[in-house]
Amino acid sequence: RFFSQFNDREQYKLFTFINEKYGTDFCSIQSMTVYKPHRLAAVQKYLLSQKENSLLKRAFRATAWLFDTAIAPLNDYGKIITFSGVDGAGKSTILGDLKEVLKNKYRKKVVMLRHRPSILPILSAWTQGKENAEAKAAATLPRQGKNHSKLSSIIRFAYYYTDYLLGQWVVWAKYLLRGYVVLYDRYYFDFIADGRRSNIALGEAIPKWLYRFVWKPDLNIFLYAHPVHIRKRKQELSAEAISELTHRYLKLFEAFSQKHAGKYLPIENMNRQATLETILKAFAATAAKPTVKTVSKHLNHDKTTTNLGYSKKEPQFSV
Repeated sequence: RFFSQFNDREQYKLFTFINEKYGTDFCSIQSMTVYKPHRLAAVQKYLLSQKENSLLKRAFRATAWLFDTAIAPLNDYGKIITFSGVDGAGKSTILGDLKEVLKNKYRKKVVMLRHRPSILPILSAWTQGKENAEAKAAATLPRQGKNHSKLSSIIRFAYYYTDYLLGQWVVWAKYLLRGYVVLYDRYYFDFIADGRRSNIALGEAIPKWLYRFVWKPDLNIFLYAHPVHIRKRKQELSAEAISELTHRYLKLFEAFSQKHAGKYLPIENMNRQATLETILKAFAATAAKPTVKTVSKHLNHDKTTTNLGYSKKEPQFSV
């Protein structure tokens, strides 16, 4: 269409210019659509003669391409996002929403893990079998364990802590290096703020100190709401217990936001869409940072990034 706008004389001038410049022998539009080896060779010879395609510059571009190819897996490094909160705070709903958005909008590969890497089965699986133990655990209300023994608690915690120490490398190799977003429904923080949930009566000092050797997620979300709203969803906990656990988690997140790598973001989950948008904004902020990661960054207990900024004044619940 472009050439047809010109008369025969103008077309002749254009073909003459092209042929002289590239060493070709085109005489019409139709001839340009026919493959001829000598025409290809002529164009290639011309391109190689250009300054931009000197041997040195081509070698430089080839080296740059090889380097980009080599670091591509690192540039597609995955993320870990954890969710904490008492039962009824809306974790499952928000987790489901976030998973769908990450998969469909951000085109991310997503995997969900519950509480820990789980390369080791739950303790009762050793005596009851994995399927029976998991079925029984699913049917049991949380925080119903009667364990008050320090020795038993140390053994239980050591077992699950080992799962974190070993399993975090499995998660790193299996998911993070392959660009997955790993969503944790609960994380190590439960051992510190709510050990009773795992039937561990150990206090928070030891688990809190040992967190320095656990993988530091990129983004940690704590969802909370007024006890009245939570009890409308689930009645497993009393209003007093909900209030106490909420304050523990808020205090823990505030302390960790000042000390450890990653972002620690408490969100009062009163509006589903607003909560999701806040999380996505935080996720985008982590994704915007330099993507080449080091393992030491995630295991370093010193603070390397700043928190998103939230009110340090804890919510005052009257229960």
